[in-house]
Amino acid sequence: AIWRRAQLFTSNPWLYVFEDDATFQQFSLCELATMEATAPRLFFLGTCARKRYARVQSSCRRQIDFCSSLCLHAYAIRTNVSALLADAVLEWAHGRAMTGSSFYRYNLDVKLRGYLDSLPDQKKALCADMAVQKKLGSTSGHSSGW
Repeated sequence: AIWRRAQLFTSNPWLYVFEDDATFQQFSLCELATMEATAPRLFFLGTCARKRYARVQSSCRRQIDFCSSLCLHAYAIRTNVSALLADAVLEWAHGRAMTGSSFYRYNLDVKLRGYLDSLPDQKKALCADMAVQKKLGSTSGHSSGW
């Protein structure tokens, strides 16, 4: 829902989304500026179970890769295409769920990971590991009985 309404929340080109358990361990303005300038639609500020693809040319100290990730604890989405991306991810996942893969029925992180993996490298998200999850317990109701 937030992706479809991103322009209501901000007039900035990027909408930053953080779960309540995200914390920064190594913030880098160089990485942030590179990702904002290079990412097609989305970038992760923190990842888990990351798949790396092509590397982005950058003068930053740490590498930035085109990637997919299973975690949505810290990311940014380009505001002007966020609604279109939401529709594309949900349509892609619906097709997979209907053909027998139940993994794509529920969690947005799994749907987004599958969708990104299906794209050519230069259209995937970007990843930099600046933020981690504190693991204070479940967010999003995964194990809280919701």
